[in-house]
Amino acid sequence: MLHSLFEPCIWAAASLFSLSGLAAAWWLGERWREWRRKQFQERRDKRHQGKVGRG
Repeated sequence: MLHSLFEPCIWAAASLFSLSGLAAAWWLGERWREWRRKQFQERRDKRHQGKVGRG
């Protein structure tokens, strides 16, 4: 009886844990993409400014 009571709790905890893990991975991926885009834009802007300064 006790085991059958605990099983749904274990399943709920496992599903919550996997969902939170997926959400964390997605969030980290989004932050990483944002950071990469920012870095790329900064590099492009610097190069552009350098061209303008030389010109």
